[in-house]
Amino acid sequence: MEAAKLEGIAVRQVVKHIADFNTRANNMSTYALFINSVAEYKPNETDISKTGLTAKSVELNAKNADILTAETEHDNTILNRNSILYFNDDNLVDIGLNTKLYVKSAYGSSSVQYKQISGLIFRKLA
Repeated sequence: MEAAKLEGIAVRQVVKHIADFNTRANNMSTYALFINSVAEYKPNETDISKTGLTAKSVELNAKNADILTAETEHDNTILNRNSILYFNDDNLVDIGLNTKLYVKSAYGSSSVQYKQISGLIFRKLA
């Protein structure tokens, strides 16, 4: 990306801010550590016991890691799709535009074949 910026190519990035869930998971971990350090804390309910809170903290952090992995895979898939559609040498936008030009030159601009595809719009991302 830095190389593209140096060459003057505009680079668009999507920045996702998931600090809210990260903060909650980290707060739960901190809370569980704090509760485990308090000797007098001995509730009767298992879900708020030291073991229960520690297990919940581990579960939240595991789910958070799964979400981050899935988001990374999703973002990489979108980048790959955009590369195929817009940025490769044989991208679909150029193929579509070249096809329209070919049909226009082969059949003429007033032909039925060209009129069928003349309304199609192909655009590259900026």
